[in-house]
Amino acid sequence: MPTTVFDAQHRPLLIAEIRDDTWATEAYLRFKADTQMRQQYNSMLYDCPLPHLWGLSLLGTSLRVYRTDVATRIIKPVFEGHSNPNYVLPFDFLEGAWNIDILSQEGFEKMKEIIGDILGSAVL
Repeated sequence: MPTTVFDAQHRPLLIAEIRDDTWATEAYLRFKADTQMRQQYNSMLYDCPLPHLWGLSLLGTSLRVYRTDVATRIIKPVFEGHSNPNYVLPFDFLEGAWNIDILSQEGFEKMKEIIGDILGSAVL
């Protein structure tokens, strides 16, 4: 279940999905986490008052950051689709995509960057 940070007018500013660290160990769970995160944008992007809608996907303490340009509706990182839906996902599919430890200095700096962008873009 996603957590969403809204402004006073109930418009989305940030989406977060938090799963336990076992989701990082299986290709199909990583694919599912990525797909679910992207689906959240479909229901929230049009209401976002900022130039970017940020998304945080946490598998344990491993973070993957999503950023969508509201005007173009382009989500980064780009989607990595299943090469052939008739086959099982490769074991290493999306391995390493959650490459920031939220508890590290890098994780702290990334969160500062995201909050700075949100606050810098918000109309108070």
